[in-house]
Amino acid sequence: PCETHPQIINRFVEAAATAFAAGRQAFSLTPRDGTRNLCQCERCKHTYSDPARTADRFIILANNVRDELDRRYSQYKDRTVHVLAGYGWEENRIPPSSDVVARHGVGLWIAHQGCHAHTWDDPSCRINHVWAEQMSRWITAAEQPIGVYEYACYSNYGWDRKWARFPVVAVRRIVADVAAYH
Repeated sequence: PCETHPQIINRFVEAAATAFAAGRQAFSLTPRDGTRNLCQCERCKHTYSDPARTADRFIILANNVRDELDRRYSQYKDRTVHVLAGYGWEENRIPPSSDVVARHGVGLWIAHQGCHAHTWDDPSCRINHVWAEQMSRWITAAEQPIGVYEYACYSNYGWDRKWARFPVVAVRRIVADVAAYH
C-alpha cells in the first residue's frame, strides 16, 4: 500500500469507519503477507528497496489513517487502528527509525519469527538474541503497549516442516517469552 496517497488513506478511513459503525472495536490495516511488494509511486519508491524502512512505512500509513479518521469521525477516537509493522521475516523485522512512532490509537504489532527451540531472551541463541536486542526499539516506537504475534505453525506443508521437531504445546517456552516481553 501507498502510505501517503490521499485516495488510499480515504479508502482505509472509510473502511475503518464502516467497520466501527458495525460495532467493531478495532480495524487492521495490515496487508496480506508479502511485504516485498510495496508501493513504488514517486513518493514511495525511494524507500521501496530499503528493508529498514518497511516498519516506518506501515506506521506512517497507520498514523495517517488515524489522523484522518479522527478528523472526520471523532466518534471513533476510542477505537483502535491496528497494523502489523514488523513481519517475522528477517528483512521486515527491523525496528522503525527513531523519529517514527505509532501514535495513540494505533495498535502496533510485531511478529516473532526467530528460533522456536529457545526463548527469545536466551543469551545462547544468536537468532533470538538479535530479536531481544531489537525489542526495546519496538517498544519505544509506540505511544501505547505493542502486541507481539507469535508464529505457531504445525502443519504438514514442506516449507514449515522444521517446526515439526518442536512440541505442539510448548508451555514453558511461552511462559518464558511472556515474562521476557514484560
